[in-house]
Amino acid sequence: MKILIVGKSFPYKGGVAAFNERLAMQLMQEGHEVVIYTYSFIYSFLAGSVSDRFNDNDKPIDDIIIKQKINNFNPLEWEKVIAEIKKEQFELIIYGYADIASTLCISYISNRLKKMAIQVAVMHNVEIDHPFEGIKKMAMTMMIKQLDGFISMSNKVTEELKPFNKKHRPVIFSPHPIYDLFGKGTDKKLALLQLGLNPNYQYVLFFGAIKESKGLDLLIEAFADERVRQLPIKLLVVGDFNNNKEFYTDIMYENRLKNNIIFVDEYVPNHVVSLYFSACSIVGQPYREVNQSGILQVAYHFDKPILITNIAQCGINIPNQKVGYVINPNTTEIADSLVDFFVNKREEEMVNNVKIEKKKFMWNNMTEAIYSLYQTAKSYKNTRLI
Repeated sequence: MKILIVGKSFPYKGGVAAFNERLAMQLMQEGHEVVIYTYSFIYSFLAGSVSDRFNDNDKPIDDIIIKQKINNFNPLEWEKVIAEIKKEQFELIIYGYADIASTLCISYISNRLKKMAIQVAVMHNVEIDHPFEGIKKMAMTMMIKQLDGFISMSNKVTEELKPFNKKHRPVIFSPHPIYDLFGKGTDKKLALLQLGLNPNYQYVLFFGAIKESKGLDLLIEAFADERVRQLPIKLLVVGDFNNNKEFYTDIMYENRLKNNIIFVDEYVPNHVVSLYFSACSIVGQPYREVNQSGILQVAYHFDKPILITNIAQCGINIPNQKVGYVINPNTTEIADSLVDFFVNKREEEMVNNVKIEKKKFMWNNMTEAIYSLYQTAKSYKNTRLI
């Protein structure tokens, strides 16, 4: 089958770009011809920002055809893109939807291509918030109307999609697959050496772009618990703070934790990700709010236990006390979990459990869901045409 993926990919950074590239790779491995159309420019007055590019140290996955064609802010260029896509005669178009900035662009392009191919979206979220809430809802409704079906990776997204899916197009749930495009893990001692970290300590890793919804402040405050202070552990915070670092350093200084926390305030290129995950003993992601957790799937790939809040399960069963800890987003439960993990030496046991659990999140499960959606949407579309 000839398949087009539309969404962020190289040279853009972040989890959505990585997801689209890895999906393309899986589809190619399964025998399909795949092309990615990504953005030449991303801006939206609804999102209020221009999207950042990749770190210069990164490069696209080998053999994936990526065409940087779509200026989501310039409708005059959309017709050129549509004409080029029509020449390719794709059978299936997959939109990787992740943010409001692409809504109008996807609406227009998908409307013009609906006679050519089955068009579905992998919905990373359904982002409707202030400001411009009314305009965002209208834009989302327009986009959903054009598409033939949807993949949801969390129960939260499935529920948020319902008010916009007025034509009751098929929705299939398939959990976020593991992020396995960062290479293999490294021996922990070697990773610590390469990162210049003291091997006399064990490390709790908080990884990814720093946002209030991810609960880093809760994790820092948990390290102020006297039981945790006594442990030979440090918190390793790795990710881009986007100008809000002072909020977290203030918490660190207020709790006298300068010697307990290491900040790496930068975007980490793909080839370095494995070092940080290999160096840690457990990954901490105490979300306050989330649609699905890409970091959970990175942790699974590197066979790492995870401390995660129950809000982040989003329809995925994360076995508590088996592959890590599923807790409420508060400092006491975070501290209790860290004490249990390190005092009772539970790392090896949980690592072995992760190796079994992660088999549920292989990429072929995602592509099977897409094939099923394609057939269902195709039958539904043919029925409407009769």
